[in-house]
Amino acid sequence: MVPPMAGKFLIVTLFGAVWLQQFYRANRLAGNVPYHVAAYQRDKRKARFYYQSMWLSIGVVLVSFLALEALGGAIFDSSRQREWVLSVLRGLGLWGLMIIAMVWSQVGIRASQPNSDGQSLLPFAENRNDKQNK
Repeated sequence: MVPPMAGKFLIVTLFGAVWLQQFYRANRLAGNVPYHVAAYQRDKRKARFYYQSMWLSIGVVLVSFLALEALGGAIFDSSRQREWVLSVLRGLGLWGLMIIAMVWSQVGIRASQPNSDGQSLLPFAENRNDKQNK
């Protein structure tokens, strides 16, 4: 017999693997164009992928939480069936929250880099050296 908690792990693992595969697909460089064009296209794909991932994840989390709330008082044929259904719904919510955390961590890493907006001035070399010497 497989415990109901396995449903949660199965959902997180399966959906996580699909998300990672799509992430690597969005992160690839096209080989038949110059590097600067391929990098620009890749960055556009990644931005669109992150945007769509965020909204998909927010929707999955919302539906998961609403379904958990709705099914909280529902009567099932057996307690095992109830635990499996609730475990799968919890797994969907957990997957959505994990994707949100991963995307926001990538956005935070990018935003913390110098000149991340493309308009900020970078410090002069002598200013960088002064800070390193102190």
